[in-house]
Amino acid sequence: MSIDKERKNPFFEPYKTLHDTAPFDRIRLEDYEEAMLEGIRRDDEQIEKIINNPEKPTFDNTIINVDDEKDGEGYYDLLSRVSTVFFNLLSAETNDEMDALAQKMSPILTKHANDIRLNERLFERIKYVHRHHRKLTPEEKMLLDNCYDGFVRSGALLDAAGKERLRQLTEEASLAESVEGK
Repeated sequence: MSIDKERKNPFFEPYKTLHDTAPFDRIRLEDYEEAMLEGIRRDDEQIEKIINNPEKPTFDNTIINVDDEKDGEGYYDLLSRVSTVFFNLLSAETNDEMDALAQKMSPILTKHANDIRLNERLFERIKYVHRHHRKLTPEEKMLLDNCYDGFVRSGALLDAAGKERLRQLTEEASLAESVEGK
């Protein structure tokens, strides 16, 4: 099989489809892994920018990061975008290749989610904003509360041993889930 060097992964550009739906006719199996790994890289890059920001944590520089979007296309939303398409398709119309990719990627995605939700420096900024925010609109307040509560429910307030145990359990569950799905 020849590799098309001109072809772009459809997840890396705006879909330009009716209602901005995924262009299933242009997506190949290898696009998913490439886009998920790039999404993880982008998430990690964004988290580093947030936690290394020398400014006092604010709603704008910690929760929404509006100035980090590129061309209004949700640069840091790639992982969510590709994961949603992949896992919905996997559940609706799976095959052996997709099952194998899910088995490979699920532990990686779980580790990544743990790395975010258990990141103490990130949570400290979120907690600070939660306690010391500017006057927020009802929508902003809901976003902030959901973000804070999501971190708390995901283990951010656990001690180091509890976080390590949670990490171990979620990663084991992810492996078991991906094996069961096969």
